[in-house]
Amino acid sequence: MIASRKKLTTEKFNKNSSLIPIIFGITGHRDIVEVDAERAKSCIKKVIRSFRKKYPTTPLVFMSPLADGADCIAARAALESDADISLEIVIPFELREYKKTISSNWLDEFGALMHHERVIEIVICDVVSPNPTNEEERRGLYRKVGEFIAFHSHILFVLKNRENSKNDAGTAEIKDFRKNGCINHNTNAEYKIKCAEEGLLYEIRVRKSSDLNDSVPKNTDDRFYFTPQANDGNSIRSMRAGFALGIVKLASDKCLKKFYKALSNKNNEDLASQNIEILNEKLVTQEINWSIAQMKEFKNIAYSSKGHINFEILAGKFQKKYFFHLNIVFIFALFAAVFQGFDKIIYKIPFLEQHHYLKFSFLVLALFFWGKAKFFRYKDRYESYRAISEALRIQCQWLEAGIIKSPANYFLSNHMDSSSWVRRIVRTFWLFDYSGLQKIATECSIESNTAVHKIRDEWISGQEAYFDKKINTFRDQKLKFDLVINALLLSAIIFFIMSTSVTVHLFNFEELTTSVLESASETFLILFFIAKAYVEMKGLEIFIKRYEISLHLFKQAQIRFKVINSNLAISDKSKLINFRLLLESLGESVLDEVSDWYIANTRMEFKPPGG
Repeated sequence: MIASRKKLTTEKFNKNSSLIPIIFGITGHRDIVEVDAERAKSCIKKVIRSFRKKYPTTPLVFMSPLADGADCIAARAALESDADISLEIVIPFELREYKKTISSNWLDEFGALMHHERVIEIVICDVVSPNPTNEEERRGLYRKVGEFIAFHSHILFVLKNRENSKNDAGTAEIKDFRKNGCINHNTNAEYKIKCAEEGLLYEIRVRKSSDLNDSVPKNTDDRFYFTPQANDGNSIRSMRAGFALGIVKLASDKCLKKFYKALSNKNNEDLASQNIEILNEKLVTQEINWSIAQMKEFKNIAYSSKGHINFEILAGKFQKKYFFHLNIVFIFALFAAVFQGFDKIIYKIPFLEQHHYLKFSFLVLALFFWGKAKFFRYKDRYESYRAISEALRIQCQWLEAGIIKSPANYFLSNHMDSSSWVRRIVRTFWLFDYSGLQKIATECSIESNTAVHKIRDEWISGQEAYFDKKINTFRDQKLKFDLVINALLLSAIIFFIMSTSVTVHLFNFEELTTSVLESASETFLILFFIAKAYVEMKGLEIFIKRYEISLHLFKQAQIRFKVINSNLAISDKSKLINFRLLLESLGESVLDEVSDWYIANTRMEFKPPGG
C-alpha cells in the first residue's frame, strides 16, 4: 500500500485540518564544528526525505527551541529538505528574555527562522514558571524544554559529541531521557508510574570546538534506536531503527515492503508513522466528502475537537464493516448447519448427490469473509479509532474547562508495543492545542465557570442518558437472544425424544419421518451452539456490567457537581477550581476504563467492536 499510494495532499500542517503530523525534534550542542554541522544537516535531510517518500499524505512538523548551534542547524536542514514541512517553535521562557540568551553569531539565523513563513506557532514550554533569575533556574527551564520536545516528537535527532566528553550534561540528559522512553528516574515529582513512550532516536556524532583533536565523525559513528532502548546501538533492533529512519538499507527491503503492505500494523516496527499515514488518507477522504457549510463550522473548533469528530465517524464506519462481515460469517455457518443436519434428506436430491462438495461451500465462504475482515483489520481499526475518539473526547472537555494536563499521560499508561501508537496520536493532538490551553488555564473567570456548566450539561448529563439507554437496549437484546437459545435447545430435545426407537415404535413412524426427526434434532442442536457462540461473541452481559459501572461514575460526578455548585461559602473562583478537579478526576477514571476496554477487546479474536 505504501509504495503505490497517491499523494493526496501537499499542504503544510494546518490546525484547521484534522490531519495528524509526524513530529521531529532536536537536541544537541550549541558549539558544533562547521564541517560536522554540514554532515549533520545532510543526515537530517535524508531522514526527512525518506519519511516524505514513505508517508506522502502525512504532514511533517519539526519542533525546535532555536537555541544556538544544533537547534538552528537542524531547523534549517528540515526547512531545506521538504517544501511542506512546518516549524513548531518551543521556547523555555518569554521570547524577550530568551532572545537575550542567543549569541550574536546566531542572532540573524534565529530571527530568520523565528519569522519563517512555515512557523506554526511559538509556544512557551512552561508558562507558569517565571523568567529565570540565575544560571541554575535557566538550566532547569532548558531541561524542561528539552524533555518537552523529547516527549512530543516521534523522531528525535541528537547532535552530540563522543560519549566520554565533559560538559555535555544537557544534551546527554535529554538523550538518556528519550532512550529511557521519556521516563526520568531521578525526578522527585509525584508522577504516576507508567510505561515508556516509544519512538525513534537518531544520534548524529559531531564535534565541539574543544574536540578538534578527535577524528572526523563518519556515518558509522552514528547510532539509531527504537526507544526505550538500553543497548549500545549495534543490535538487530537498532539496525531496523536505521531502516525505519531511511538510513539503513536491508537486504530484504522489497520483501519487507510486500509484507508491510499485507499486514502493516503487525510487521512495521514504526507503527506510529505507518498508522498515521493510513489514518490521514482516510481523513483526507472524509473531509473532501463534507459540505462547504460543514467545513466552515469544522474550522471554528479546536484541533482536538476536529480529531474527535473524525475518529468518531471513522470508528463507526469500520464497526459497520466488521459487523457486516461477521454477520455474513454466521449466516453461512447457519446454512452449513442446516446442510449438515439434513444431509441424509438433502443429498437424496440428484443434483446435490452429484455435487457433494457443495456442503462445504458455505464453510469456505464463511472463512473467506472472516479472512477478508481480518486482512483489512476492520476490528483492529475500529477499536483503535474508537479508543482515540474517546480519549480525545476527554481532551476536548479538559480543553474547554482549562485543564492543562494531557489525557495521554493517563491513557494506556500501562501498555506498550502495538497500542502505544494510539497514545502517540492523542499526545500529538494535545500538543497543538497546548498554546490555547495555557491561556485558558491561567484564567478563573465567569466565562470559564459557564464553560464548566456547559460541560456538565453536554458531557456528564449526556453520558448518563447514553449509558442508561444502552443498558436497557442490551437487556432487551439479551432477553430476546435467551428466548431464542432456549427455544432451540428445547426443540433439539423434543426432536431427539421423538426420533428415539421407543417413540418411533410407539407412534409407528415411517423411515422418512424418522430421518426428518433425527435431522431436525441434530440441526437444532447445531443451531443452539451457533446461537450460543453468537451471543457470547456479542458479550451483552459484559457490556451491561461495564455500562453500569460507567453510569455509576457519571452519577457520582453529577452528585459531586451539585454539592460544589450549592456551596455558598466558597467563591466562584474556588468553585471553578473544584469543578476542574472534579472533571480531571472523572476524566482519569474514564481513561482507565477505555484503556481496559481497548486492551481486552484487541486480545480477543471474535470479541464484538462495541462498548
